[in-house]
This record gives sequence, C-alpha cells and structure tokens, in this order.
Amino acid sequence: MISIRYNRISKRLALLYLVGAGLFFDGCSSSDGAPEISIEESHASVSVKGFDESQLLGKEASDVLSVYVVEDGKEWEPLDYSIQGNYHFEDQTLTFTPRYSFLENTEYYVRFELDSVLLEDRFIIKSDTTPATFVEDVYPTTDQIPRNVLKFYAQFSGSMIEGNMLDYVYVVDSDGLRMEHVFLEIPQELWDTENTRLTILFDPARIKRGMDALDEYGAPFQVGQSYTLIIDSEFKDAGNRALTESYEKIFTIVEDDRVKPESGSWEVITPLVNSEQELVLDFFEPMDYGLLNRVIQVIDENGNLVNGSITLEEDQTQWVFSPEDAWSDEKYTIQIEGILEDLAGNNLITLFDVDLNSEAKEDDKEPVGTFVELSFRPVKN
Repeated sequence: MISIRYNRISKRLALLYLVGAGLFFDGCSSSDGAPEISIEESHASVSVKGFDESQLLGKEASDVLSVYVVEDGKEWEPLDYSIQGNYHFEDQTLTFTPRYSFLENTEYYVRFELDSVLLEDRFIIKSDTTPATFVEDVYPTTDQIPRNVLKFYAQFSGSMIEGNMLDYVYVVDSDGLRMEHVFLEIPQELWDTENTRLTILFDPARIKRGMDALDEYGAPFQVGQSYTLIIDSEFKDAGNRALTESYEKIFTIVEDDRVKPESGSWEVITPLVNSEQELVLDFFEPMDYGLLNRVIQVIDENGNLVNGSITLEEDQTQWVFSPEDAWSDEKYTIQIEGILEDLAGNNLITLFDVDLNSEAKEDDKEPVGTFVELSFRPVKN
C-alpha cells in the first residue's frame, strides 16, 4: 500500500494537496465519483462509499478506515490508538461500527487512507436538548388537603437528576409569594430506584404539636386558604434537559386529620366467582399513594399470593386489584401492612400527629411487621 503520512498536518494543507489530485472528500457529497465519508444520521456507524472491494485485497480494514477520539483539540498522530469495532463491506461501501456507542459531546476524527487517497473528517454528537420529560401527576390528586399533610409524590415521565429539588419545587401562597421552610430539607432526596418518582416531605416539625418549630413559626398552611405547588420547567431530567413545561397543583387546606384509618369502616367490593372482575377496597378517604402500591396483597386460602395488577381510583380512595386468573370459589384474604398511612401520616396502628406536650399520650406501637387482614369470598352467580 502506498501511504501518505502527515504528522500534525493541518486539514487545510491536506485539502490543498488532495484537491490537486482530485481525490479529496471532507464530509460533503462527491460529484466526480471519488470516495466519500458518510456519518450515519443516528451516529451508529461511519462509512466510506465509492471504491471497489478489490482495492482492499491484502489490506486490513482497520488500516484503511479508522476512528479516533480527539483529545483537547489535538491533531491525529500515527501512534494514536483507534476505536475498536467491526467492519463490513457491501455495495462499494466500507462501514465501521464501534464496539461501544459513540459518546455525546465527544469529538471524533475519521481517517480513510487507501493507496493515494486520504480522506479525513471530524464529528461531534451533540446532546439532544429538546425537552421530553414532563410531570405526569402529583399525588394525592385530590385538591382538599389536611393542614397537617405529611407528603406529596411527584411522578415524572422519565428519569430525573437528583440533588437540587429545592431549587425547582416550591409552594406559593394565594398572593403568589414563594413560601420558605415548607419542606423537610435533608441531604438525601427521596427518589424511587428509577428516579421517576419524587417524595416531597413537608417539614414534620411544623406539623406535630409540641414541636419547637410549630410553636415558634406556626403551621405552614392555614385552613380555608389555597396554595399552589409548583415544579419549575427548569428542573432537569437525567439527560440534563429541562421539563417540557412547568407543573402546578392548586390545593385548598381543610382541618387537621388526627384520626387513625379504621379498617372496620372500609368496604370490600367482591368480584364474581369464575370471573376476572376487579376486587375493590374502598377506604372512603385518600390514602398514601406510595404505600398503596406496595403494602397490600391478596392471599388465597392456601396461603399463596394471588398475582395481578393494581390501580388507584377516586383520588386514591380506592385500591383496585385485577387478577391474572379467574377467581375461584374459595376464601381470600386482603393483607394490609400496618404502615399504610393516610395523608397526615397516621397509620393503621398509631397517630402521627400526637401532641407532644400532652401527658396523655397514646402508647407507641411499632407498625412494622403488623398486618390487618380482611377476608372475602367471590360472589356466586
């Protein structure tokens, strides 16, 4: 192979040399049938089109077409190591596909050298900054919120960056003024494993009676007043892109909730036997969205878990279970962990908002590992 070696030669000098030979192409279409470099639109591969396969005989494809990472704007040198990948020749086109995908915001140098032809090109895969992620919903979905509400959940359509929630998630009062010290400020934000659901905790020190912060600053919300939770569009997703738009949840404050949920007042709407009808558990009040999705299960009379899917209806006042298989004519048990909470953090065992100044305190009982069970039998036709 006849090689033309350039040591730190500028692209402009290479252009002057090869234009004289009528053989240079630098990433633009060729009108005289000379070979040309082509970068696939998806940046999955690099190709050189317009030469005969016979010209590759006795040569390694990697010696003819190679791609390099450009470091700090440096020019290519003969001792540089090229990116590893696979080669394929078809229809007068030699294609290189990297073993690992090209990286965003990284510059690459493409070099094709065959006989008396030298082609060069550079490309950078720019990050897609088009907003794509949005807030699907904020839970609870009801607009009637007890003054001692403990938490909200924000569900995003894609993964988000964590660490700066307080810059982009805030509450404004009826005058549009941003409220301070409403949320619990902790170093570790509360995201699910996919970084798509954010738990927004209100400061419990301004909720629980007897706490210094509540005595000094008062409750953050006032009964009868309306407020707006705002998730700013500048909140960044995992691709460092802003949200498609800001999200607002307007809610009105009602009286404090200082009553434990009572399973005896719930209604079980039973399905028909031999059907795949939904099983509905109605609480008659909104319950904690995050917990509803993980602390309730259905067990058959042999102690086996019944498989199915869960949806939450009527502003999270109803837990709806759709079985994978038809209901049998047997007794089933709805098993609910004692940690299930209402919107004020009261679980099935203990109250969250207990007056710490009161001498008559309810005995603290650990709800973890405690279960409430409700039995039912599918209805016969």
